[in-house]
Amino acid sequence: MLNMTFGESWFSAKKRLNVVWNEEQARIAHEKRSPYVVVIATARHTSVVIEFNNDYIGLGFMDTYSREFLVYQFEEIESSLVFLSVAIHREFDGVSDKVIKATTYRFDPNGKCTITTRDYQSGECVQRDTVLDVSMNWDRYPAFGHYESIMRIER
Repeated sequence: MLNMTFGESWFSAKKRLNVVWNEEQARIAHEKRSPYVVVIATARHTSVVIEFNNDYIGLGFMDTYSREFLVYQFEEIESSLVFLSVAIHREFDGVSDKVIKATTYRFDPNGKCTITTRDYQSGECVQRDTVLDVSMNWDRYPAFGHYESIMRIER
């Protein structure tokens, strides 16, 4: 069972929900496809923040320091089918929140992938295009409270 807390929006700088909602408020927002956030937590820290807004679903996977080390952005491409269109992996400077390197993957349903790596220490930015099997990027738009499928890191 997932430990879920719902809210209006996520304040990333303070690593907390702006306004906490009860489950019914979040359920209504989900059914209307209105913006809301669900925070999935373990006993020790926030593990995933999921933002819903109409045909967009954003996931922020947190490390033990509550830093967003991995981001997934899904778009609803077909009715009830979402596609992972962006993934961002971040590396941090020690235990600080300072990002030292980020790699962004932009996926197209046809398999094209643009990979951009930024090294914030050297200022270097490298971009390349490739073609990948993106069949694992597809998922069903989740039912309220059933987020396990879109939370899969291995895709």
